[in-house]
This record gives sequence, structure tokens and C-alpha cells, in this order.
Amino acid sequence: MTLFPIPLKHFLLCTLALSMAQALYSQQDSVRNDTEWSPPFFIDLEIEKIDSEENLDLMEELVIQEEGSKWNINQLSQDVALNILQMSDYQYYHLLRYIDQFGPLVTIYELAAVEGFSQKEVMRWAPYLVVDPPKPEGSSWKGFYKHSKNQLIIRSGRILEAQQKEDQGSPDKLAFKYSFETLNRFSWAFSGEKDPGEKLFRGEQKQGFDFYSGHLQVKNWGLLKKLILGDYRLEMGQGLVLGSSYLQGSGMGVRKKGSTLRATAAMNEVPLIRGTALELGNYRCWGTLFGGERHNAEGFMGYLAGAELYWQTRLLRVGARWIHAWYQPPITTAGRWYQHFYFQGKEMGNGSIDYRLLLGKSILFGELAISQGGGMGMLHGATIPLHPMYKFLIMVRHYGLDFHSIAGNGFSKNSVLQNEQGIYWASQIVVGRNMEWELFADLFRINWLKYQLDKPEPQLHLGVLVKWQLARYHWLTIQYRYKTKSRNRKTEYYNEINSQCTHRLRVIAQLEPYSFLSLKTECAFSWLGDQIPQESSNPVTRGVLVYQDLKFKWEALKMDWIGRVAYFDTDSYEDRLYAYENDLSYYFTIQSYYYKGFRCYLIWKYQWKVFRFQFRISRTIFDHKEVITIGLDQVKGNHKTEVKGQIIIKF
Repeated sequence: MTLFPIPLKHFLLCTLALSMAQALYSQQDSVRNDTEWSPPFFIDLEIEKIDSEENLDLMEELVIQEEGSKWNINQLSQDVALNILQMSDYQYYHLLRYIDQFGPLVTIYELAAVEGFSQKEVMRWAPYLVVDPPKPEGSSWKGFYKHSKNQLIIRSGRILEAQQKEDQGSPDKLAFKYSFETLNRFSWAFSGEKDPGEKLFRGEQKQGFDFYSGHLQVKNWGLLKKLILGDYRLEMGQGLVLGSSYLQGSGMGVRKKGSTLRATAAMNEVPLIRGTALELGNYRCWGTLFGGERHNAEGFMGYLAGAELYWQTRLLRVGARWIHAWYQPPITTAGRWYQHFYFQGKEMGNGSIDYRLLLGKSILFGELAISQGGGMGMLHGATIPLHPMYKFLIMVRHYGLDFHSIAGNGFSKNSVLQNEQGIYWASQIVVGRNMEWELFADLFRINWLKYQLDKPEPQLHLGVLVKWQLARYHWLTIQYRYKTKSRNRKTEYYNEINSQCTHRLRVIAQLEPYSFLSLKTECAFSWLGDQIPQESSNPVTRGVLVYQDLKFKWEALKMDWIGRVAYFDTDSYEDRLYAYENDLSYYFTIQSYYYKGFRCYLIWKYQWKVFRFQFRISRTIFDHKEVITIGLDQVKGNHKTEVKGQIIIKF
């Protein structure tokens, strides 16, 4: 079998269409850099992994949104530079080289003189960086309490309309988290969460909250980089064997920057490992040992253990790892044809090797993985800047039929890292001082049967993003995405394959006429129909979403008001449109809009001394609907109202 058994005409179509298509969800650069106005990273809102009506609490994903987080540019760690600030390997390499040659930076704006950094990027990172002389890594714990930071978060929310699950317990969703951190050496945190409909300190929940999370962590102590007891999350390599992130980028932002180990005390039931993790080493060589219970949204899944070893210079980094999982209960399938190659059993192992090589301004990267039984998976790519105003990324992937990833979350358009191969291309073009284009195309194929698909078919995703800065604080963004999808269509005797295509268009205008006032207007459209409409009797379905955001910041009273009014109209659930919504601090919401109606929300935030009070109310009103959702979440009527409150105490 060849690596890419894809018709040449599709590849040519892919290349031709690159000049006029892409879809990418991104934060707009701003000198004011308002982290609560839009998502901080490039995000694909429509991938299957987060395709849900539920809002997502991704506090642990958005490290950069933690207010007050600042890092010393003269002592910037690789983890912070690449994974949090999202610098490129080329930029970080030249930052270290510049400091070696000319000494520590004396102002943040000196960063613009470093090879690979633009003035726009410096302004975007400025709020998160400070310029201080490098401090030696001492071993003193002096000032343990004096330099400590404490934070307590208490959050509550509920649906005001009556729901079926209220018969089970309280309709309130409750959560809390206390965290302590000092000297960048020691931290501990503890949290608890209760979902609506669950009882609290009574019935089967006599222990109180149904979900608890916490950790104790020691870090940055000589060769000891991190020691974690409790809950943590791991990203390894390109995510082929282990990854814990929900969000997946598009455009130029698809490459993972390397392995990360983060302690957590989650305020909702997100995937995590509960046990022990140890990271030892220095810049040149380090390793990680870990083990514990594996949990996801459904609860306990079994046990996971493994080890990872890295070696690097400033130009080359190579890592190797092995992980092993024990499932409880063992994994079984329903025995359907499309599940023929699915994993079944009670334990499995994964190993992989990943690399990153800096060649001039180009970056080569990839990961080669193997699963117990011999199945192979691989991802290789390169980022190549051909000109200061043009760079592109190309990436190939191949996940075999017999490749089984324990907890992988690598780049994929399938629900699991299996039965897929494809080629991905993206580019970034700086058209002028105030305009930038990003393009991507992904041509891939599923090689075996899939749920609701009885024949492998090549698929194509592509799009274009235009970012235009009209004035210093005024932006216009145009996003277009094209996607094909095949699925079964039942006939009297057998299933026919019906190929559909989706077009999505977004136009976003952001205005900040004053430092205290921000406005955002977005219009989104979708069209869904058969690829060959002349041969089909299926109608074209459409969707539209229009909303207006407003943010008012009253500095004198330390008060913020944020609001939205939205109108949506889609022909079906398949035409649903997604949009990022502002929410309480440390809370990240992706809302799906479908059918017809209005949605609005209002957020109030107030700071008084060490206290921050926050309140949010949202309401969705549907036309011609008597019941909303199904099951225990069912609401009778055509409207649904949710209120949330949060108190944050920092001391």
C-alpha cells in the first residue's frame, strides 16, 4: 500500500484552491492585549473532539489568561517561551543567542532587535513580560510565606427553568478551588465540583462533592525540575501516544512545541492522571517518570505509567518514551464491521521517538510511534520561511489500521489516531503593513470503514483567513472554510455513499474607539449541500449567526460590563455555527447556535481590594420550540436561562 493512495486531481484541486480559501480562529493582536476579549490561541471550534452542546471549562488549557502572570525575558524557560507565549523555536534560539552575545535585555522593546522578532509580536507579548537581571538558581527557602500567593475561587451556577434532573438533587453546579504558590518552587491546590442534579453531603454523596482534584508540587530545585503528587496532565511529543489538550489549531499553529508536565486541580471532570510524576535534568538532558490512575469525563478508566527521556542542543532535540495502560474494565466493542481493527483487551503499550531540528530559519519536526502488536503511526513536517513576508508549513501523517494510541491527541480529523493518512499545507503571507493572510489545505483519507461510512473516501478541508488592521485599535477579519464529508445514505438494498460539502464564512469587525470601550460585530454563514447538486434531490441547507458584543471598562470603580446580543437561524442541527463567548474569569466557553432564535448574555465584574465579584446571566430563546434538549437536561418551553456567580480572593 502506498503512503498516499489519493487521486492526483484532488491534490491539484487542493493546490489550486489554496489561493482563495482558509478558516482559522485566532486572537487578534492588540497593544492593549485584552485576554478576556477573544481566545488566546489559534483554535478550531468545529472539530469532532469538542463537538458538543455543552460549554467547556478549559481553565487548565489557557495558562496565559491567568491574570498577573509575568515572566522575566532574561530568564525565560523553554516551556514558557514555546508552550505559553507561543514563540517559535527559531525565535527562542535567537533570544538565547542574543543574550549570550550582548548580555541581558534592558528594555522589552529591545526584543524587536533580536533576529526573528517583529514589532507586532513584541507589543503582543509585552503585558506578560518583565525585564529584570537574571537571578541565580539558589537553594534558599527564605521568604517562603512572605513571597507566597494564595487564591480561592468559589463558583456557582444553575439553569433557572425546571429540569428533569432536579428530581435527583440540587439544580446548582458548584465548584471551588484553593491554590498556594511561592518562590516558583512550591505549590499545592485543592478543588471540588458538583454537577446539577447531584446531591451534596447527603444520599449517595455523603462525601460532599462528587469530584475532587488536587496536587502538591515541588519544582526548580537543582536537577529536580518537578515533583508532583496528585493530579497532573501530560503532553508528549506531537501527541501520538499521549496528549491531554482539547483544542486543536489550524493554519500555521498545528505543530505541538514539545512535552509538558503540568500539575492541576481541575474544577471540572477533565482528562487527567492521578498519581506521581517526577521530572529530573537540565537544559541539555532531562527525563520524566510517571504513574497513576487515569480519569476522563466518564470517571476512572484504569492505570497508566511510563517514562520519557529528552536530549537537546539549541538546534536539535530528540525524545523517546514508552507508556503502558491497564484498562478497568477491559475495552470491548460491539463487533460491527467498522470496529474490526479497534483495540480490545485489558492492557496495551505505546512507544515513540520525536525530534525537532532547526536548519537555518527552517524547522523540521515529527514523531514515529508504535503500539503493542506492531501497529505504526507517524507524523512529519517542516516549517519553512522563504521570505520575511512569506512562510509555509507542510506536514504528512499516517496512522495505520492496527495502530492503537492509548491516550493520543495528535493532529487528526478522525475521532481516534487510527485508520487515517493525509497531507497538510499551510502558509502565512504578510501582504502589507496592516494586512496578513493565512491559508491551509488538508487532503486526507480514511482507509477502512467508519461509523456511518461504508467506503473509504478522500476528504478535503481548506480555507483562508484575512486579518486587516484598519487603524491602531480597529480590525477586520474575514474567514472562509470549505470541507467535504461522506456518509451513508440508506436505500432499499444497500447503502449509497453521499458526498457533501460545507462552506462557512465569518466576517468579524473589532473596534476599540476608547480605552474603556470595545465593540465586536460578527456575521457567520454556513451552506451545506451535496458535492454534485445536479445529481441530487437533497436541498441545500443554510445557517446564519449575527451578534454584537460590547465591553465597558470603568477603571475608577474597577468594574467591567460585557454583553452580547445574537440572532441565529439554521435549517438543521447539522448547520450549527460556533462562537467563542466571554465568561467568568478562568472559564472558557464555546457555544453552538442552531435552529432559530435569539441569545444574549451580560457579565458584571467588580474588584474591591483582594476580592473580585463576578456574575453572568445568559438566555436563549427558540422560535417554535416546546422542549429544549432531551433526557435529564430537558427544559419544557422555548427558552433556557442560566446564571453564574464567582468570587475570587487573592491574598
